[in-house]
Amino acid sequence: MPTSLPDAALAALAATDLEALAMPAEKGRTVTIYWDEESEQWRRHVADR
Repeated sequence: MPTSLPDAALAALAATDLEALAMPAEKGRTVTIYWDEESEQWRRHVADR
């Protein structure tokens, strides 16, 4: 986790369903969890490998 995250990101982390965000993707895909500064929410991105 980067040390440059804003306080809002750290606060939202405590209220986020990390289990849902980190849920495994379908075979051959990867999951990236990132902080969306515009919406001030943690997001999940699923992409092909």
